Amino acid sequence: MIKKLPFLLFLFSGIALSQSNIDLIKKHLKASSSQSKMSQNEIDNLIIFDEFTTTSNNFVCHVKQTQNGIPIYNVDSNFIIDKTGKVSGKLKSIPNFIDNAKKRTQKIDLNTALIKALTSTNDVAPKYSLNKLENNRFRLENTQNKEENISGQLTYFLTDKNELKLTYFFEYYSKNGEKNLWNIFINAETGDLIQKLNNTLKCSFHKEHHYSTNNHTFLFKEENLSRLALLPSGTTNYKVIPWNYESPNHYKEAFPTNTEGRTIVTNPESTTPLAPLTLAASPNGWHNNNSTIGTTTNSTKFDYTRGNNVFAYSDITNSDPSIASINTYTNSSSGVYPDLTFDHPYSGLSNSPINEIHAATTNLFYMNNIMHDLWYQYGFNESNKNFQDKNYGRGGIQNDYVLAQSQDASQNGSPSYNNANFSTPSDGNNPKMQMYLWQHPVPIKVQITNGSLAGQTYNAIDNEFTSGHIELPITPNNLSGELILLNDATTNNTTNPDVYDGCSTATNIVTGKIAVVRRGNCSFSSKAITAQNAGAKALIVINNTFSELELGGGDAAVKIPVIGLSKTDGDELIKVLTTEGSVSAIFENKNNIYADGDFDNGIIAHEYGHGISTRLSGNCLNSSEQMGEGWSDWFWLMMQIKAGDKGSDKKSIGTFTNNLPTNGKGIRKYPYTTDMTSNPYTYADLNKMWYPDPISKTEKINVHAIGTVWATILWDLTWAYINKYGYDSNIYNGTGGNNKIMKIVLDAIKIDGCSPSFITGRDAILAADQAATGGQNYELIWRVFARRGVGYSASSGASNTGVAGIKDNPTSLHTDLPPNILLSDTDFVSNDLINIYPNPSNGLINISFDRSIDHSILRVNDINGRIVYSEELNNTSDLKTINLDSLQKGFYILNIQGQNIRFTQKILLE
Repeated sequence: MIKKLPFLLFLFSGIALSQSNIDLIKKHLKASSSQSKMSQNEIDNLIIFDEFTTTSNNFVCHVKQTQNGIPIYNVDSNFIIDKTGKVSGKLKSIPNFIDNAKKRTQKIDLNTALIKALTSTNDVAPKYSLNKLENNRFRLENTQNKEENISGQLTYFLTDKNELKLTYFFEYYSKNGEKNLWNIFINAETGDLIQKLNNTLKCSFHKEHHYSTNNHTFLFKEENLSRLALLPSGTTNYKVIPWNYESPNHYKEAFPTNTEGRTIVTNPESTTPLAPLTLAASPNGWHNNNSTIGTTTNSTKFDYTRGNNVFAYSDITNSDPSIASINTYTNSSSGVYPDLTFDHPYSGLSNSPINEIHAATTNLFYMNNIMHDLWYQYGFNESNKNFQDKNYGRGGIQNDYVLAQSQDASQNGSPSYNNANFSTPSDGNNPKMQMYLWQHPVPIKVQITNGSLAGQTYNAIDNEFTSGHIELPITPNNLSGELILLNDATTNNTTNPDVYDGCSTATNIVTGKIAVVRRGNCSFSSKAITAQNAGAKALIVINNTFSELELGGGDAAVKIPVIGLSKTDGDELIKVLTTEGSVSAIFENKNNIYADGDFDNGIIAHEYGHGISTRLSGNCLNSSEQMGEGWSDWFWLMMQIKAGDKGSDKKSIGTFTNNLPTNGKGIRKYPYTTDMTSNPYTYADLNKMWYPDPISKTEKINVHAIGTVWATILWDLTWAYINKYGYDSNIYNGTGGNNKIMKIVLDAIKIDGCSPSFITGRDAILAADQAATGGQNYELIWRVFARRGVGYSASSGASNTGVAGIKDNPTSLHTDLPPNILLSDTDFVSNDLINIYPNPSNGLINISFDRSIDHSILRVNDINGRIVYSEELNNTSDLKTINLDSLQKGFYILNIQGQNIRFTQKILLE
């Protein structure tokens, strides 16, 4: 295990880490060609700021340049040191770093910088005592509440314009209404704000207006949910949704006789590997935070939802209470430690979820502990910055168990809904998970009261206007009235071809009536304004396609309710209105019901996954292509695989919180599947994944869309591993392909480190496989990534910062493979279709094609594998000539690679 200093280190604490490893890295750099990029003095000033171990017992070292003991924050080099001491990795350095660093001077004091930082987040500084630590680190301590400590360090920071700044770095939880975790950089010379990063990752698993009461049943064999305990004698029982079922709905469908969607799980701590007690993830169980394994004192045992890994409690008023103020939790368990039972009522979707707060908190506690114990087996342990109160002398920095808040802000004056978040401070500081209620509008019912449709009821949707949203009266105060087609008599131009689209001034009398219009040709809010200007008291918009209707947009001038009907229902209604004239209706609008995110194991796994990826990467996932959302979806997916599943199955995410059937569409654009007809995402889609934000009036990255592409690739890779090695239902310590890929992905996050991209992520997975197996899965990994466009020639563009780092991503598909990978049977290789001549050649090479090729990459490699010529081919047919007369005489390999084409031929230049 890695030995670390016994006192709290923060952020760049690795300065004091393994000296032998830094010596090996310096020796490696001084002996390699990389030395020319960095002076001897610069190499001597390198430090290891983070050090991890992989599942194959290699070291991963994140290395930084320093000057006068001050490190640079956002430029690092990652090296792997194997068990023999061999060093591999790439050096990243700033030219003339020492000279530029010497020009930067500290002109403002710490207190001034702190006020600047707190002002930027609308916080006020309470009284702190300054604790100066080594290597320009400091901690501002609040003796009343540890969670309000502010940590920081003097660092160098490289801006987007490649300007080096000396900065104060601060990390703290904001105490204003949103309680975000902030990383703030203040210029130590001018006091200017350099960078402001919100490290509270907020995930909306919400997609409005999907309603279903259908039952979709899947039958699986119920798995054994408890094993022989590794713990001191005692029994703990939890009424929960078992971890390998995403939600109550999924569990009920698997076991139809269980109408509640939960079951009693006994001693789930014991599902960790049957290994020596000192190697168990939770050796003292889930309700004991004693620092010594196998012992218990009255002050370290808990009869409520608290232990070494997590403290779960409610924060219904959004007061964010201190740990000291919630040292008891009434009515959370029956029994006395270590014999505890947590069995509280739960009725499903509810108008009053506060009545089920204890059941919610129990499931939140259970699932957080499962995440801790499971991913501990794959390298998220004490020495790799996991979340524990006591680390049992196994390395890392302790005192950082998860604070998990159930039904957050649900009973606040301004309740918060449809969210979940996770905040991950540096090692030794408490992360925080906040779970929320999910608001489900009950479908609006349009009941026809007269004519041939009398008694017919249609499901309608409410509008989603950002301004001008007017609620329908709540039942029993129903809105009712006569329906009328709004006629604007405009059909003589291409912009308003439909007299019933509501895009021009009404020509008929609609005063006091409920107007009906068709979708199309103008905004929904303008239709509403047209109707209200004509005197309508409400508006129904009829969809003009069979696609899903979402009434977006908005205008503060809208003063009437606006609802929507499907094309099928609306066409029927319009037909009757045009033939019968008078039709009346009543709008039934019932109170919302709520799903509690605390009962969604998938959301909890996703949020906890943010903590894993953030810690293992070094707390610096700030790049354009950072894959945090993708890793989190993958953590979620991996825990739901069951015997009999196939990669081509469609996996949806977020169905429970959105009141959808378990096989519903979910919240992502495409389901997770290896079938590219159902999920066609590729790397070439990334450059479209940004949007103009109307509130901030800035462009923002769609991080969830980017994450979906990364998770899609990881899901493909998972099934490639399962197809090769098989599936093992023992998720904790099995040997199947699912177990192997779980190790590789976590190792790769450590190797990839700060500011990742899809390219560095791919390369990190290759490096992790090389370190663990000697490269046994090299070709498999390449083929999976190339299939989704992250091929050999793929590039993440010139920038990996901000929206610009997304816009410059490639638009074309790069599916080529490295030249050292042999062709497969499915690749197109026939010399009857591609012909190279003359060969040998004096430099001019002709390539004839017998069929058109949409897109491919042509490369020429020398005998050492170096690329000496490269060209992108688009819509190539017939003949292509390349000139290689600048190359030395000898043998070369010509490759043409693209979607379903892999052509390789040796050529001789003479």
